[in-house]
Amino acid sequence: MTSAARVEKSDSGWMGFSIELPGSHTWIVTGYQPYSHSFKVAGSTDGKWKHYSFLYRVQLPGYNWLKNPSHLRVMLEETGRSGSTCGHALFDNVVIREAKVCSKGVLFYDDFESGALSPQLWPKIKSGEVTDDSCGGGKILSFGGCQSGGDVYSATFSCSTGYYRVTFDYKQTVAADSPYNDGGFVAIANGLPGDHTWFFGSNPDFPDVRHNLVYTGDQWRRYSRIVQVTPGSYRFTYGGSGSSDVLRLIVEQFGNKNCGTVFFDNILVECVAFGCDCL
Repeated sequence: MTSAARVEKSDSGWMGFSIELPGSHTWIVTGYQPYSHSFKVAGSTDGKWKHYSFLYRVQLPGYNWLKNPSHLRVMLEETGRSGSTCGHALFDNVVIREAKVCSKGVLFYDDFESGALSPQLWPKIKSGEVTDDSCGGGKILSFGGCQSGGDVYSATFSCSTGYYRVTFDYKQTVAADSPYNDGGFVAIANGLPGDHTWFFGSNPDFPDVRHNLVYTGDQWRRYSRIVQVTPGSYRFTYGGSGSSDVLRLIVEQFGNKNCGTVFFDNILVECVAFGCDCL
């Protein structure tokens, strides 16, 4: 996203993304920085034009304002202090481009064709097990019980960019009687479970679940999403600001009625980068 801005006096220009008018939205560029995911622009450019260029991932802005957008709008505004006059924040040449995404390497992968959960890949197992796909698709991950806090815990991985592409095949053969019961969940954590955030889950209203895993019957559905866990001190949903340098996946079926009706296959984690970092 690139734009030119000129700001005079105490007013400031803001730029954001929204779904409707305005509907759900988040501010990306602000005259000060009220949000951890926003970029601050100068309070004043002394009447001169200044060029700004930002790389920003709309899919995961850091707030649960947006689930699975099919379209977006750009919002521009001038915000000033009480008593100030408008007309001092100006924009020109606003351009939105799709950034290039590239894989920097595979961090974790299991297709379960070995027929068992490898202790090297899954060092902690509570109720996970490998079984045969009923439709002849080879070996898959199933669950003999439904746990909270995780059924299986992967080996650790790390990525200097802080962006992880998580890909897996998912099948849920029994519809949940409520959003919380009997569906699958996938988290990124720094322990067993330690501090963790559930990025994928069968309940879209669960704290920080950005990607809803849905009932599929006997059909497999592939999910592939990029999540951001900034190295250093990332604020996990559960546990707070713990170390996020070395991470792992947690996978579970959560519920108490229909255990063994959620399946995963071909679980892949990659380190990814954007834009110029792909060169």
